[in-house]
Amino acid sequence: MNASSEVSVVIPAYNAARFLRETLESVIAQQNVETEIVVVDDGSVDDTLDIARSFNGRVRVVEGAHKGAQAARNVGLALSTAPFVKFLDADDVLLPGSLSRQLAAAKTLDVRSIPYGPARTMDESGQIGNVLAHTPPDAGLHPVAHMLFYSPLTSCPLHRRTLLNEVGGMDETLPREHENDLHIRLCLAGVRFAYDAEPVYAYRRHANHNGLMAGGMTRFGTTWMLDYLRLQEMRIASHFEGRVPSDVLLHLAWFYWKSGRAVLREGHESDAWKFFEEARRVFPANPVCGRGVYRMLSSFAGPVRAERWLNRARARQKGVGSSA
Repeated sequence: MNASSEVSVVIPAYNAARFLRETLESVIAQQNVETEIVVVDDGSVDDTLDIARSFNGRVRVVEGAHKGAQAARNVGLALSTAPFVKFLDADDVLLPGSLSRQLAAAKTLDVRSIPYGPARTMDESGQIGNVLAHTPPDAGLHPVAHMLFYSPLTSCPLHRRTLLNEVGGMDETLPREHENDLHIRLCLAGVRFAYDAEPVYAYRRHANHNGLMAGGMTRFGTTWMLDYLRLQEMRIASHFEGRVPSDVLLHLAWFYWKSGRAVLREGHESDAWKFFEEARRVFPANPVCGRGVYRMLSSFAGPVRAERWLNRARARQKGVGSSA
């Protein structure tokens, strides 16, 4: 690899033959930045390895057993040599000029700050769409509160390799919430995330996206998310020595409540109540996460009935729309 590389682009790849070439070409096309590209194959059984190797040494290819994307990212991080690291999925693409822009921004920041920006959508054909919904930081909100509830996607930041190593990289034990966990740990370690509104990359949405997300919260069981949130709560309490700012507590309660709603929607009412109760414990005054109508219904009739009423209202609206 190029000893003068400024950015290591780490790409975990599992059966990614259909899109990997487009992903790699988007990295190679980046202007005014020296990159090294590390593709970590996660036990693919398609042509992923052949495609990665076809780039004539421009791409460093590492083979491994199927252990998941987070393990692959950690392997790539350990092999990277550049001072900055960009994690990129094997079906997404970097937008033109994004690496040089983020690198320039990073060089103006102190060594415990990293730049990040939003993402755009992209369909299976490669058509790039709108900016994904996101919430820019609010100057009045504690950074930990913002990152707890509004964490950006994995490929949005340009990380400093030293900071990733300092917090231990990705947590391979989590079934999901990997970027949320990483970014919270970085925040608690004193890292500042510097926002820029220019989109960084395109996140590919697949035709079966909704099907893949079905049961997304509980397909690994219902306890892991509760354990995850309790772990974050413990870390936050330790960091603030028990004097946690109220906005951090509020957003933690909202995270519990939002997770409870997801569990409820997937048909696990008794487990959902565990999340709602934790939210009320953390922030008794205002734990309900949702828009005005839901908040009103939930306060009046409880979260389970509120969800049922909203679902019925949505079904009626859908029926009217279909008949029209």
